[in-house]
Amino acid sequence: MGFSVSIRTTCIRLMRSLGFFRSCTLDQQQPPPPDVVAADEVISAYVRNKKQVYAETGAVKHEVLMPRRFNGRLETSICRTVGLGSAQFWKLCEEHYDSKAPTPAVGHGVGVASAVTVEGLSFDVDRDPHPWHANIIGWPDPADVPIDERKHFSMSVAQKIAKKFKFQPRPQA
Repeated sequence: MGFSVSIRTTCIRLMRSLGFFRSCTLDQQQPPPPDVVAADEVISAYVRNKKQVYAETGAVKHEVLMPRRFNGRLETSICRTVGLGSAQFWKLCEEHYDSKAPTPAVGHGVGVASAVTVEGLSFDVDRDPHPWHANIIGWPDPADVPIDERKHFSMSVAQKIAKKFKFQPRPQA
């Protein structure tokens, strides 16, 4: 097992040196965040448009944090910010969010991980498509409950979490 990890690490280093990962311009010395999301860790969710933000409070609306079904489970994609500078964070957004979304992000909702875990949810640090990616998981999804009831429950939980996520606009280029 250790041998295969060593080979994988060597191959990644070789591919980086040959320019295979030019699309990800993060500093090569930048260590990825730990495998576990700490309760006080700052996390972010990209915001597509200003309609997803409450003007009065600056909090993001629940739709920013609503789960989507992926690989047979409900999950919400987030970006961890441990050790990332603003330029690195927005480069990740450009490469992995903007390129797939209907419109580029106008900002992000910023909160702490404990806002998620206090609601009984947890994190899957999958690092896919980049080392700072994780998913909020654990959204109840019982097959015997009608889909509308499941959506209502997810919305209720997402509303509680979203109140604790404050909007920060994207810096202008």
